[in-house]
Amino acid sequence: MKHQMIRGMALVAVLGASTPLWAQYEGPGSETIKTVEEAKKASDDAEVVLTGHIIRQINHEDYLFRDATGEINVEIDGDEWGAIREPVTPEMTVRISGEVDYHQTEPTDIDARQVEIIETAYRPAMTGLEKG
Repeated sequence: MKHQMIRGMALVAVLGASTPLWAQYEGPGSETIKTVEEAKKASDDAEVVLTGHIIRQINHEDYLFRDATGEINVEIDGDEWGAIREPVTPEMTVRISGEVDYHQTEPTDIDARQVEIIETAYRPAMTGLEKG
C-alpha cells in the first residue's frame, strides 16, 4: 500500500512538472491589447503587449510610454526590467507586457510584468576620423 502511494505521488509530480506554467485560454474574447489607444479603452486587468518607446521617467517606478497611437503611464517595478543590463533611452524600441490598471478617479495606466529591448537606435562609433 505504501509503495502504491509513493508511485502515485511520483506520477502526480511528473505530470505536474510537464504542464505549461502559463497555460491560459486563447480564443474569442482573449485578444491581447497591442496599442495605447486600445489600452485606454480596455477593462481592468486586460492583457497588453505594447511596442514603442519609454520617453521619460515620471517618478521612481512610473514612466511615460509612447507608441504610434498615443501615450500612457506605465508602472515598472525593478524586477520587471528582467535581463536588461544597459540604460534604456527614448530612442530604443521596447516591448512591454503587462495588464491594464483601470482607475475610476485617475487615468488608466499599465502595470508592467516584463520589459524587453526590441531595437536599439543606430549610433555610429566615434573613431576620431570624422570631419566636421
